Amino acid sequence: MRTLAALLLFAALAGADANLPAKLPAIPKDTMSEQMDPDIRAALEEAHAKYDTRDEKEREAATALLEKILHPLADEDLVAIADNDGWPGVRLRAAEALVKRENRAAPMCAARLAICGVPPTVRKAAADIVAKTGNEEAVKAFVKVLRYGSVRATTERGLGLDRPYNELPELLYRTMAATALGRVASELAVTELVGALKDDAWEVRQACAAALGETGSADAVAPLVRALADADVDVAGEAALALGRLGGSAAERALEAAARDKRPIVQRLAARALRAARERAAAPPPANPPPPPPPAAGGGTLAQPPERPPSRALPPPPVEAPEGSLDILFLIDATFSMVSEWPTVTTQVHSEMLRAPADGDARYGFVLYRDFDNQWLTRQHYLTWDREKACGWFSKQIATGANAFTGSASDQALTVAAMLNLRRDHRPHLVVIADVPSNDDAMAVHRSRLLHVYERAVVDGVYVDRDKETRGFMEAISKAGGGRAHAYRSGPHPLPPPK
Repeated sequence: MRTLAALLLFAALAGADANLPAKLPAIPKDTMSEQMDPDIRAALEEAHAKYDTRDEKEREAATALLEKILHPLADEDLVAIADNDGWPGVRLRAAEALVKRENRAAPMCAARLAICGVPPTVRKAAADIVAKTGNEEAVKAFVKVLRYGSVRATTERGLGLDRPYNELPELLYRTMAATALGRVASELAVTELVGALKDDAWEVRQACAAALGETGSADAVAPLVRALADADVDVAGEAALALGRLGGSAAERALEAAARDKRPIVQRLAARALRAARERAAAPPPANPPPPPPPAAGGGTLAQPPERPPSRALPPPPVEAPEGSLDILFLIDATFSMVSEWPTVTTQVHSEMLRAPADGDARYGFVLYRDFDNQWLTRQHYLTWDREKACGWFSKQIATGANAFTGSASDQALTVAAMLNLRRDHRPHLVVIADVPSNDDAMAVHRSRLLHVYERAVVDGVYVDRDKETRGFMEAISKAGGGRAHAYRSGPHPLPPPK
């Protein structure tokens, strides 16, 4: 239980600052440490000096230096970086280094990274590290979060998640745990994912169906075939895509039937998955990769240990999405000042949706944010292929209340966006709509940049044309997100099409 609490604590606090280095343990100056090999001490001091910067590339280079230093102090530094660095890629590099060094902390460092507010690409890579280690403790932590969520999975409180106005829902953590278990692909992981296909929440069932497609397990085929009949089109559609990845005669027969489903979305996704399964079956097997070169002889105390082979094959490639596929995620300020703008925002959202492909290959989602006293901070609708489902949810939302901490709320909204299942092959497009600037835009800009770098997302900032500060904030997050900022005035002026 204590381990799970630590896992969730770090997951909640991950990335709490902008792109900043972690605080490394000081190199001790006591009598014993003075007897340290001079080369080791010089290497540690060089790595510490190089790491102390806001440049993530320099910090990654410093991490590479620490990776070569075979000393317990270097291990402590790598653990601190893996848990607390402000750039996910640096954290990932440190976790990989700990695995190579066979450090006992490596699996839990990777597990914490796999269920936190960093982009999906990084989370999946971190889960692959857990799979590589085969660490049962980390896998069981994923299982507990999938079953119970982050706070209810442990009796300890004070995890940074129990503030009453903070509606980072348990579903976010449960779906991230499902994704992590899909990458682990152990017998326990498959069993838990199959059981969760009966969960009450369609978001969890959808995440579990997608994760089962990652496992490559033949035991997942029959449960996924049953999931094709799920009442929710997103679950059934995800099950179809998962079967397309797993392949085999049973999966193809089920997909042939699903391609005649009464629901158009399921039809299209099943037909796409069936084509992918048949193409993959007809393709020649991949050539075996060449063996890694042997480690250099005489490496001495600073030599890097040889890398162990992975414990299982990599997951099968994703079912390719056709050109024009799109994830559209709206992040909308829902505070009191937006009340007069809400009809216009609604018109613009619907207009943006109608521009997307109407062939079942576009997904839609919302993150509404507000920050006032003990009320909610974010509300979200998971990405769905069902446009009517998304529109129906949004039509029930209103702008109300005041905001006190716009900076934290907009950052929280972008954090939620990263925690959702954005897909690189669906060209994620985020539309941020607000009428006020952020009180602290550094974190929002940082989150936008992360989504652009790791998920190839495009972030557009759309703002009510009222003041220069709002324009500056939107221009900053749009530039970081590879998009564009533009203003609108009250009235039914539709948004321009996504880039």
